Amino acid sequence: MKKCNLVQIWDLTNYPSDLNIIISKNGRDWIRKKLLEKYGLLKIAVKKLNMGYWGLIDNLRGRRAMNFSNLIKLIQKLNLNRETIQKEIQGLVIRSIKIKNVHFPIRCDPIFVSLFTNLLGDGGARGGNGSGYFHYGESEAHQLIQEKISHILGETPYQNGESVPRVLVFLLMKYFNIKSVATKKSVFPPKIVKADKLTRLASLTAFINDEGTPTTSFIQIYSSNSKLLRGIQTLSQSLGYKVSQISRKKDDNTYLFRINSVRKFYDDYKELIKKYPEARLISRKERTLRILDLILTRPKRSRKDTFDLIIKNLKNSEKNIYDLCEIAQMTQSGVRKYLKELITFKVVKRQPSNSKTRYIYSLA
Repeated sequence: MKKCNLVQIWDLTNYPSDLNIIISKNGRDWIRKKLLEKYGLLKIAVKKLNMGYWGLIDNLRGRRAMNFSNLIKLIQKLNLNRETIQKEIQGLVIRSIKIKNVHFPIRCDPIFVSLFTNLLGDGGARGGNGSGYFHYGESEAHQLIQEKISHILGETPYQNGESVPRVLVFLLMKYFNIKSVATKKSVFPPKIVKADKLTRLASLTAFINDEGTPTTSFIQIYSSNSKLLRGIQTLSQSLGYKVSQISRKKDDNTYLFRINSVRKFYDDYKELIKKYPEARLISRKERTLRILDLILTRPKRSRKDTFDLIIKNLKNSEKNIYDLCEIAQMTQSGVRKYLKELITFKVVKRQPSNSKTRYIYSLA
């Protein structure tokens, strides 16, 4: 994967479901011309090809998308150039889903690998039908999936990022030679670890989006699949990050490890999203890492000034830990030390939060 490989439309030859192809007018006219050159009349052509007359007429007039197996048959019988035909393919119709402006041949770039990693992390095949299904609690995460699908394959109207078209899951699994993307059965393909830096980084970032918790001191990554997690750990090490050993949580069947090189990851991450914005973290997780930049520009303050700064901002409204880290330009562990003292002296109180942060802080 050091070079950008390509996935061709012809990689769908063994696709185990109904697939129809939308061909441009130029492409349809070219096929008609070749049919007439070889058979003289379309009525003769359909008999020789064992195809329905009116079905072929509808295909050539653009009234109906052409069945993929019929297109393959025409290419073989008429000796058509596959590259020429592929350039004229404008869309796919899979059952009720129409995909417009398809991008064949598909570039196996960092976004391609990123979406595949999302499937491994949180998008296991739904009901065994080969369609990647995501169950995020945040609409922004679904929006990111939709952006990746559009970047890789094409426009999928009326889709909201909750699922990946089966045809794309098929191509991803075929490319990475994976038999299952179901979370508990999936394994991390060695092909990704051998890829270029941005591709590896996009893969790791996707997994952090699904199964990671960034802090200003470390990034914790977890999974119920220890083999998959070991692959992510190896991927992290290949990028030069210091990582902890994989451990198992006592209260449930979850495995985890930490990336301790947070600053290095964040510097690499900023390089990645400049070129591939679809590979970004959701804003809640990215916000935590942005605090690292604020820490570098933090002015010198006494302990009293820091206490006063926290109290002053809590007078205005309640805050979560991320708000206070931004305000104080400090790590979470640093802010918590100040909060612990303020809570002890009953200046500040801590309450459970209904949001993604565990606690909210306000003046007592």
